[in-house]
Amino acid sequence: MSNGGLANCSAEGVQYLSSEATEASVCAAFERRVSEALQQGDASAKADNLSVTLRFQKRGTMEASIVATNGDKAYPPIAIDVVDRSLAMRDLDRLADAVAKMLMDT
Repeated sequence: MSNGGLANCSAEGVQYLSSEATEASVCAAFERRVSEALQQGDASAKADNLSVTLRFQKRGTMEASIVATNGDKAYPPIAIDVVDRSLAMRDLDRLADAVAKMLMDT
């Protein structure tokens, strides 16, 4: 992310990811993973001016909703479902990788 990352990140229901998680720590981890993936794909600028809302649900779903901060574009939500265990940080990495792939493909 060439200008230092996403323009904005918020997270809801972080307690379903980890009892120690905070909105700030989850957003930082998500941003870092997206940034690393985009840099590998030489697509760092794709995340500039984007706002993401992360939602974690007790039933094992996490979702990223992404919009351009200038209002030009909204992307389809991307979700990860876990049915056989509780959500974990590795699932956040999977979500971030899916978001990065979607951004590189657009």
